[in-house]
Amino acid sequence: MPLYKFEFHEDLKSDIVSEIELADDATAQSEAVRTAKELMVDGILEGFDRSNWIIRIYNEKNPDMIVGVVLFSDFVIREI
Repeated sequence: MPLYKFEFHEDLKSDIVSEIELADDATAQSEAVRTAKELMVDGILEGFDRSNWIIRIYNEKNPDMIVGVVLFSDFVIREI
């Protein structure tokens, strides 16, 4: 199975979680979405606004190419 790297971007800070073994790019995207939702809920419970966070997904085979991007703001319900 391929190895994937998730980059978590929060304002000017970024953290990298590397060497996550997943089946394919679609599975990596799904895992990043699941992780983002979980972190959003944790942030709400802890009183933190994580809506400006981003996860960038890279396949270790081609580390310069972004496989996907997850915007935490996509999970915010806005009132009309």
